[in-house]
Amino acid sequence: MFRDIAKGVLLVFLFGCSADDGYDTPKPAANDPKEQAFVSNVKPVATKYCVPCHSGAAFLQSGAAFKASKSQQLVSSGAMPKAGSSQAKSFTASDKQVLLAF
Repeated sequence: MFRDIAKGVLLVFLFGCSADDGYDTPKPAANDPKEQAFVSNVKPVATKYCVPCHSGAAFLQSGAAFKASKSQQLVSSGAMPKAGSSQAKSFTASDKQVLLAF
């Protein structure tokens, strides 16, 4: 009987928890061309260069979240990717343009 209760509690915990990160992250609009451009162009570059240090970052959830973040400002100023990091060593002018043009 205890085992059944424990299973029930575990299931409620697992399925009752949300993936909310605690931030008011803008949600992508369905069939939005800007969001499609984010997913197709920006997200792959951001995933390659940002996720190694910023996994789970809210700015990767949608194009609106990316625009609302300071990501473009940090890339534009040269603060990101961090100088000397493996990401900075392979970060190209083309990659930078993709992030800044969005």
